[in-house]
Amino acid sequence: MKWLFKRSLPWLVLLLAVFACVRQGSLPTEENTIITSVVVTETPTIAPTQTNTPQPTPTPVPSIRIEAGEQALMNGDWQAALDEYNIALEISNAPELQSAALLGIGKARLLERNYYEVNLTLEGLLQLFPDSIEIAEAYFALGQSYYAQDRYHEAADAYLK
Repeated sequence: MKWLFKRSLPWLVLLLAVFACVRQGSLPTEENTIITSVVVTETPTIAPTQTNTPQPTPTPVPSIRIEAGEQALMNGDWQAALDEYNIALEISNAPELQSAALLGIGKARLLERNYYEVNLTLEGLLQLFPDSIEIAEAYFALGQSYYAQDRYHEAADAYLK
């Protein structure tokens, strides 16, 4: 009996509170409901202010791109290095910068273990720029690529050159 009283007491208090509100007329009815209306007015438009357009940043010269590619290689970011080397290759007309960019692309591909691309890039460098100062490094990287592919005879030839 005691548990019934404990469980029903909150409900009884709530019922009495609702009943008292209804008797005093505090609940909204149709007669005492306040109706409000909303009037929409036009808001004035603010004229745009003039903003300064940023100046275009100059594209770094190819030699800076090659240095950035070498730094990215040292940091282990091969994709950033490839991007820098490819841009340098596209915007440069100087043979020494083009050969440096090709060497960088070959080294980045070697680190990616994409040996097919390494071979294509470095063999292209050797054919296009046979007098480049990067020849020794290109042969060494090409030898590493051949060695990784178990092409030992070609690797030995590349190392000898």
